[in-house]
Amino acid sequence: MIYKLVCAGDNCFNDLYLKDKDEVIIAIDGGYQVLKDNNIKIDYFFGDFDSLEKSDIESDNVFIYPSVKDDSDFDLAINYLINNLNINKDDVLYVYNATGGRLDHFYAILNTIKKYKDYNIKIFDKNNCIFISDYEM
Repeated sequence: MIYKLVCAGDNCFNDLYLKDKDEVIIAIDGGYQVLKDNNIKIDYFFGDFDSLEKSDIESDNVFIYPSVKDDSDFDLAINYLINNLNINKDDVLYVYNATGGRLDHFYAILNTIKKYKDYNIKIFDKNNCIFISDYEM
């Protein structure tokens, strides 16, 4: 299965997105607007509305968190997906719009994918594909 998570950072999603047959689309807070603007059906929404105006979220699975919390919306989403959707090491999680903009958000996302290094999580932008590898030199 392919899971595509769209965050609220610099928008590269429009240039990189290709529809896959068995994809699950996940909006992370402000990433909701990117998906809505592209008329892409959202399967899951995770957020605290700090990057988004409160509106009717069009998704069957909506998870709203308080803005003051210990974990980021991205971390909460990854944790939920892995623990509740039985994601395994053969599944792929593509993350869009997670680079650029705020460095504290980018650093938090890197820490999250490090925490879940046993899973196939890849962060994409126009120039990079970032992932954790066990390769040793």
